[in-house]
Amino acid sequence: MAESSMRRKATISRSSFNSERFPSKDKSKLFRESFASRKVHLERNILPNAFEVLPIRSLFDSLGGDQVLHFSGPQNLSLIREFYCNIHSIHKELPASFETWVRKKSLVITGDVFRILLGLPEVRSCHFPFLTRSGVDFNCVASELCGVDRTWVTGDLLQQNELLPRFRLLNIIVCANLYVTTHSSHITQDQGYVLYCIHHRLPIDLPEMIVSKMIGVSEGRKSLGLPYGCLLTRFLTALGVRVFYDDAFAYPLKPITKLTVSQSQAHVRGSVSGVGSSGAGNDDPLAEEEEFEAANAGAPDLPELRPRSFRGQLQHFEQSVTRRLDLLTTRLDGFDGRLDEQSAMLAQILSLLQLQQPPSSPS
Repeated sequence: MAESSMRRKATISRSSFNSERFPSKDKSKLFRESFASRKVHLERNILPNAFEVLPIRSLFDSLGGDQVLHFSGPQNLSLIREFYCNIHSIHKELPASFETWVRKKSLVITGDVFRILLGLPEVRSCHFPFLTRSGVDFNCVASELCGVDRTWVTGDLLQQNELLPRFRLLNIIVCANLYVTTHSSHITQDQGYVLYCIHHRLPIDLPEMIVSKMIGVSEGRKSLGLPYGCLLTRFLTALGVRVFYDDAFAYPLKPITKLTVSQSQAHVRGSVSGVGSSGAGNDDPLAEEEEFEAANAGAPDLPELRPRSFRGQLQHFEQSVTRRLDLLTTRLDGFDGRLDEQSAMLAQILSLLQLQQPPSSPS
C-alpha cells in the first residue's frame, strides 16, 4: 500500500503542470506568477463613419486596410497570455524574430507571419522601424504634427491635444491598433515619426513593428497590456489552435465613431478660444477615452491636472461629467450589441439541438 502511494505521488509530481498549455514546468510557473492575470490589449473597431469628418481612411490602405481597422467578436484571452508566456529564442536585431509554443504547436514568429496575415507586400526600403535615428529632423516632424513651429528635443513628449485634428484621430487609431502604447495622450519621437510616415505615405514595415513590440512587452513592461489581442486571436484561430472549455474571452471595447471625432473637434475648438483651458492635463475626449482603455489594459493611472481658476474648474467638471456619460452610453450600446450576438448564437445552438433530436418512436 505504501509503495502504491509513493508511485501515485511521484506521478503527480512529474505531471504537476498542464502539458497541453505549457512546454515545461518553468513556463507553467512563469504563467502563474506573471501572466495569469496580465491584462490583454484588444484593438478597437474603427467604424467607417469615423472618417466622414476627417477623411484619412485611405492612409491605412498600405497597412492592411480593414484588416487593421475592423475587429469584432469574442477574443481568446487565454490563448494570448499563453502565446506571450511561452516566448523564447528572442532575436531583437532587425529583422526581429522569436519562437513560442501554443497548445502543442511550435511557432517561429517573424515579420513574414504578419505580412501574410495582413496581406502586405514585402517592404524593401522602409522609413520605420529604423536602425538609426540619424537623418530624421524631429523638429520638422513636430511642426508638421502640431501645425506650428516646434523644437522637439530627444526625451520630450508631445501632447495629444497639441496635434492637428487629423493627427489626433490618426494617433488614437495607431496607438490602439498598430503601434500599441499605454497612453496615446503622450507622443514619443518614435510614435510621432510613425504618424508622420503614415500621413506622408512613406513606407513603414508594420509586421516588423508588431514583432518588435511583442518582444519588448514580453520582456519587460507589465504596465502595458499584452498587445495585438485581436490580431493574435485571428492568427491562432486560423492555425487551428485548440480552444478549451475554460478559456477566458472578452470583446473589443467601444469603437471609434463619427460622434467621438466630432466631440473631440468641438472640445479642442473651445479650448483654443480660451474657455476653461489651462494648458495642462488631458483635454481631448479621444485621448481621455484611450486613458480608460489604458486603465483596462493594466496601465498605471496618470496624475490629473486641473485648471486653477474657479471658472476653469467648473468648465473642467462639466466636460468631465459629459465625457463620462458619453462613455457609459457608448459602452451600454456595446453591451446591447454583445447581447444581440449572444442571442443569435443561442438561437443557432437551439436550432442545432432540435435538428439532432431523434425522431419520436411510433406508438
